[in-house]
Amino acid sequence: MLRTRAAVAAAAAPETPFETGRVFTPRVDRYSQIAVRTNRYSVPVRLIGKRVRVVLHASPH
Repeated sequence: MLRTRAAVAAAAAPETPFETGRVFTPRVDRYSQIAVRTNRYSVPVRLIGKRVRVVLHASPH
């Protein structure tokens, strides 16, 4: 049975999705905030001291 190039390429595709944004893992500070580049964001208090995953994507504007 012959396989087409598309079938071979699809079979070789990774199982995990490809991330197109920029990934950061900042630690939540004692004020319940994270810093991503030059901005600060509030996050839930229960995350103080933990690392969170942040994904930045290009703005559509």
